[in-house]
Amino acid sequence: MKKILVLFVCMWSIQVQAQIRLKEMERPELITSIDLNKRAMDYQLENLYLNQDSLAIRVWMNGSVLNIIKNKDVHVQFITSIYSNSKNQRVWKKYEIEPKTAQDLYNYLIKEDICNIPNKRGIGIDGTTYVFEIATASKYRTYSYWSPNTTSEDSLERKVALLLQEIRQKVKSAELYNDFYENLEAGNYMYGMMIFLRIERFLPENAPKSELYKEVEKIMRNELGVSEKTSVRTYPRIIIDDREFFLKDLNWIDRKDIESIQVLKDVKPEMAIIYGDLSYGLIKIQTYQYLNQIELDKKALEEWNKKHSQNNKTKKKDKK
Repeated sequence: MKKILVLFVCMWSIQVQAQIRLKEMERPELITSIDLNKRAMDYQLENLYLNQDSLAIRVWMNGSVLNIIKNKDVHVQFITSIYSNSKNQRVWKKYEIEPKTAQDLYNYLIKEDICNIPNKRGIGIDGTTYVFEIATASKYRTYSYWSPNTTSEDSLERKVALLLQEIRQKVKSAELYNDFYENLEAGNYMYGMMIFLRIERFLPENAPKSELYKEVEKIMRNELGVSEKTSVRTYPRIIIDDREFFLKDLNWIDRKDIESIQVLKDVKPEMAIIYGDLSYGLIKIQTYQYLNQIELDKKALEEWNKKHSQNNKTKKKDKK
């Protein structure tokens, strides 16, 4: 019996592999350089080239992914993501789109002939490449567009731009991203290579808290109006000895080491050049160690200037 079962499994495996090898594939050279399988694995999605469903559509957008599977019913997922600097990896969340919206979106995309839009080569320095994967049990194709615009002179680019716009509206991507951001852990995050996002939040009520943490949390609540309803993207910044810290970091600092705590509600614009967005306030903390080091550096500088000045006087005398 076991031999028969093993034989059956082997034959089934060979049959599936044969189907995969025979699948018709259209993949432009530009997209070949993008490892879509690696991306899919990162988001725990299947490799669409191996898809056996009636139809699968996947759209890789800027920091998000739309995933559609059509069998008897339509199943739609929207994935939000961002790069975490502290974890040194991309973090993401998968949202299931409710059935009616999923069906409406699918109907719209089919009506717009998403499966047959031609590939539009092109890439630029500042923009986003949008990649489309289309798969059935017998065919697989990909195509891409670089930063399509609704005002483009190219009709295909306008079509794709409007299609992407409609996708975002139908799944309510702005609301999903807001939920995603508000549930991120405290830390620094990054879109692409240039845009940064800072997330801050109070520690849970039952979490251990140092005396310094308790004092700073009280300042935030009473003087800066921060509460649980405050967006985690709009907390005041905490600067200790000219370095940025998060609330959670205060648990590792002894209150006895703090010389002063200063609350700045109206921050000078030039300070934003150093610390970033300070429109929600700044809590500036200095330690005794830092002040002592400043004093030592100041004395060392004075000694250097004094010695340098004496050397210059000696050189002038020698020249005479």
